[in-house]
Amino acid sequence: MNDITDYAVPLRWQDGEPSVDALMTLIGDADVVGLGEPTHGDSQSVRLKHAIVNRLSGLGGRTLLAWERGVGGLELLSKRLSERRGLPAEHVALMYPWVYREVLDLLDWLGAVGAERDVLLRGIDMDGPPPDDVIAELRSNARPPLSQALLTVQERVAESENHDLTAAEWSAMTQGLRSTAHGGASLSRADLLVLSAIAQWGEYERLKAVNATNPTPWDYRDQCLADNLVTQRDITAPDRVAFWAHNGHVSTLPARAGRRLADQENITYRAIGVAFGAGSFIAWEPRAGAYSRRLVPVTAQAPPAGSLEALLQHAKLEDCVIDLRAMRHARSPLAEPLIMREVGLAAAGSQFVAPRLITASFDILVWIEELSPASVIRGPQATW
Repeated sequence: MNDITDYAVPLRWQDGEPSVDALMTLIGDADVVGLGEPTHGDSQSVRLKHAIVNRLSGLGGRTLLAWERGVGGLELLSKRLSERRGLPAEHVALMYPWVYREVLDLLDWLGAVGAERDVLLRGIDMDGPPPDDVIAELRSNARPPLSQALLTVQERVAESENHDLTAAEWSAMTQGLRSTAHGGASLSRADLLVLSAIAQWGEYERLKAVNATNPTPWDYRDQCLADNLVTQRDITAPDRVAFWAHNGHVSTLPARAGRRLADQENITYRAIGVAFGAGSFIAWEPRAGAYSRRLVPVTAQAPPAGSLEALLQHAKLEDCVIDLRAMRHARSPLAEPLIMREVGLAAAGSQFVAPRLITASFDILVWIEELSPASVIRGPQATW
């Protein structure tokens, strides 16, 4: 255990906010930083990543905050942010599932300092489904037959809310968009990326409908996240990128978005993962073998033997930052594959996934002893 503590630097919190000096030193000269999170609903991860984005944006030049949300949805949200220098709570639905007070604080901060510090918020996930306002604006700027293909998208969005579409229906929608790209001649590069993200959603749904294995829907999504980040980077020309997503996406394991970014010749990538021992977080409410969109607190399962979390608890580590790159040697206690907690929105089953080599998953690991749930924003328009 001494080997772990030798490479662990305390992570201090004051008034609920973390000091990220140690993290910034380890990030170094990276121009793309993967900011992971072990859940989509804990307070500490959001505040930690907010603090890192704050510091990155203070280095000068342009910072791109590339978020695991739809390209078109965040394009719309960014416009509202720039117009209002903040975001009314009723518009936070565009960030679902990150509908939290902590995220609204971040968006308010972006609205206040975005122009002064040149911080851009952009989505890099597929748009599934895209907001009506986004499709309507694209249609207004497109010529036939693309405008007709976008009308089909709107129809498929409405239909998919009531019943499952067939693989053929998803394929027809996707091919219709891609085959009419010449109708986007009057569209900007950003608008063309939105079109691409809508087509990606259609292909993702088709892969799910046929239970595809090569690629799996999940591997395809990671490919899209990486490709869209690279495209947003080309469009916005930032000095650095903060890639805000789940641990599973920022990871440098094969087929993950982080691995695809790390393999880019013109990118210096750092992957930061977050692990925790106990506490609670926000996730979907299970209902009769399925899930609703309602977000509720969930208690963290106790780490099992053979897990990273059990190992770090046994080492009696307090909140800290661990340089995993320094532990990529045979004598490291992390040199053997370990189970690790990985919770998306569905948390009713096991919260732990198959063993993996932690030192190959991330460059930096943040350990937090106990998490607390993020503060969900409720209101008359909330469906969660």
